Amino acid sequence: METLPSQTVARLARTARLELTPEELERSGHDLQKILAAFESLSTFVPREGSQGPADTVRLNEGSEARGTSRPDNVLNALDKAAFLAQAPDSDGVYVRVPLILGGGS
Repeated sequence: METLPSQTVARLARTARLELTPEELERSGHDLQKILAAFESLSTFVPREGSQGPADTVRLNEGSEARGTSRPDNVLNALDKAAFLAQAPDSDGVYVRVPLILGGGS
């Protein structure tokens, strides 16, 4: 399997604000190529007869499959909003207030 060029991996690392050693760049290039290959294999998905498509059958590994099941999204065990806000350290009656931590100093 090919490896992504180190220049591409270095550019991705800079974009993600990661500082990688040369060894990590090489290893990351190999790992990213595996990820890209996995996504490429999704584009070649051919549903089996009677299948609803990729959501119905998920290919896990070559030769193995898992049948997906669909279910409605139902909220279960939802907290009572008033009870939740009453336990919050600070709230305005609608939202929980939290301390500013990004760009706000101390």
